[in-house]
Amino acid sequence: MTDKSAHLDPDKNPKHAAGRLKPSLRHLPPSALFYEGRVMDSGAAKYGPFNWGEAGVVASVYFDAISRHLFAWYTGEEIDPESGQPHMAHIRACAGIIIDCTEIDNLKDDRPVGKTAPVAELLAKMIDVTPKVKAIDEDYINSSDDIDEIIEARMNVHDFIIKGGTVE
Repeated sequence: MTDKSAHLDPDKNPKHAAGRLKPSLRHLPPSALFYEGRVMDSGAAKYGPFNWGEAGVVASVYFDAISRHLFAWYTGEEIDPESGQPHMAHIRACAGIIIDCTEIDNLKDDRPVGKTAPVAELLAKMIDVTPKVKAIDEDYINSSDDIDEIIEARMNVHDFIIKGGTVE
């Protein structure tokens, strides 16, 4: 048996070069796509196919739905009792709808931007402060058995640093 493709040179095919510039879909897990498809089918039956593209969506509604499915999954519930599909597939479907509505400018963005602490900055401060707070915890643990006193001291230091103070 001979290899009939030995003489081929895909690099000379313009479609090959153009195709390489586009996003690849071959790394997407088929099982996740299949479950997401089932969720999208049940949503289409319940609300109408592609309803988000016609009516638009509100960001907070989808944030809430994603959060509910995530908490259900996190607490051990794999399958949504209403749809019979995995909670993770519902999260994918909700995220996909948000992405699509963002692309077609059909998302009512009611996120509390500027009304809450910026997450990236807050996390950076928390990560930076963790060794300092741990050192304070160790000092208290070595000097006191009162857990309430330890917790109060830790929260005071944490609050001080988050509000812009520094600890030496």
